[in-house]
Amino acid sequence: MILAGHPQAQNNPGLKLGLKKSHYGQIKNNLRSRFTPNQIITLHEYDALPMLHLRASNPQVLLQLLQDSKIRRLYEIENLEPFLAESLPLIGQDLAINLGSGFTGAGTTVAVLDTGADYTHAAFGSCTGVATPASCRVVYSQDFAPNDGELDDNGHGTNVSGIVAGVAPEVEIAALDVFDGAVAPTDSIIAAINWVINNQATYNIVSMNLSLGIPYPHFNTPCMDNWAAIPFANAREAGVLPVVASGNEASTNGIAAPACTPGAVSVGAVYDSYTEVGWFVPLCFDAEEEADQVTCFSNSSPFLSLLAPGAYIEAAGITAAGTSQAAPHVAGTVALMKDANPELSPSDSEALLINTGVDVLDDRNGLTFPRLNALAAVFGAAAWGSLDSDGDGVINEFDNCPFDASGSHADPDGDDQGNVCDLDDDGDFLLDTDEVIYGSDPFNPDSDGDGVLDGLEVIAGRNPTVHEPAILIAVTSHLH
Repeated sequence: MILAGHPQAQNNPGLKLGLKKSHYGQIKNNLRSRFTPNQIITLHEYDALPMLHLRASNPQVLLQLLQDSKIRRLYEIENLEPFLAESLPLIGQDLAINLGSGFTGAGTTVAVLDTGADYTHAAFGSCTGVATPASCRVVYSQDFAPNDGELDDNGHGTNVSGIVAGVAPEVEIAALDVFDGAVAPTDSIIAAINWVINNQATYNIVSMNLSLGIPYPHFNTPCMDNWAAIPFANAREAGVLPVVASGNEASTNGIAAPACTPGAVSVGAVYDSYTEVGWFVPLCFDAEEEADQVTCFSNSSPFLSLLAPGAYIEAAGITAAGTSQAAPHVAGTVALMKDANPELSPSDSEALLINTGVDVLDDRNGLTFPRLNALAAVFGAAAWGSLDSDGDGVINEFDNCPFDASGSHADPDGDDQGNVCDLDDDGDFLLDTDEVIYGSDPFNPDSDGDGVLDGLEVIAGRNPTVHEPAILIAVTSHLH
């Protein structure tokens, strides 16, 4: 079972990580104290998250957990899959690196949650071990799923990590293996994100790449009821931007989970050059491709964040195609941006990535999306402190809606996004548009005053406008 945290703590970004961990620990210990040691077994503690992974000993114990008034939400463990299906000049990376900027991602780390990485490849500095020799760019490696005894038994993670390393020539990589064979269980992914949050300051982790997901169903609006919502929110609060592949099922009106999760930068794929070789997968066929053409397999939706090169990408000795290859172009660009301006918040980085992108039309659905422009994003980051992009008299460094002019910069939920550009003004995990549907207050995270965030009440099937006794939030997963 996974348990997810306390609404008031979750909505208080001012709490330091140490205080949060102590608070979460008290909640978890209180839960465990109501059961005997042989009734529930802790599988993952997730000490930096308001979540807990437990195993119930029998169906009766599971029923007790389901009926416990202090448990807010249960999720079943799901298995995610890797999204496989001349990119650097297309996004302007060569110019960003070579125009005398000096921004190479030095001093930053990108966490790659994937199948691991064969760090002995020359692309990573010909490592003989983690962080060995000094030229080795893989500074951390761990299996969060059952250890398979291999650096990378698939090659997917090696290619993805190689793309990150290629985009940012001096970035370091934390290779976090979350795959058990062909699938990545959600409990392993959450454990890896928990590690990222705990170690953000140690390694200066600026982004985390998830080139994985659940192929079906697809979502054409943000998926609030999602196991990744709380981990992503906590990662962003820690200074880490989640970058997630949109999926390869050729959907033109929906993207996969967890790319659909609020807080994720979702990434679809374009071709990086003209080719006469047709791309064929069971779901679609591109007879002929050209640079900036959206690939036929790339999932799309009205709220897709970005496009980036995803076919055909060679990195670390492996050539592959998919939104899996598009996402790490974005994660690596974040490292360049943070090298250019270490003060950028995840929200700043996201806004720059989107607003400096090159508009590309997806002919399949008539929607236009920004395609990653690393050159503009990096130079925008470098000038961030002196620019006033929206002309409202407040320079970007101090503007919580730098691309939307407004007379007010109110930010009641403290997420560094002002009300003018914040889709969730009160930070209650319920979009403002959905608050209208439920009749709740978009500027009050707890409309009925019962101590539970409106969005979490909706997830649990409760009415956010009806006062009920305050309870803890809970999420559950795989139970044996």
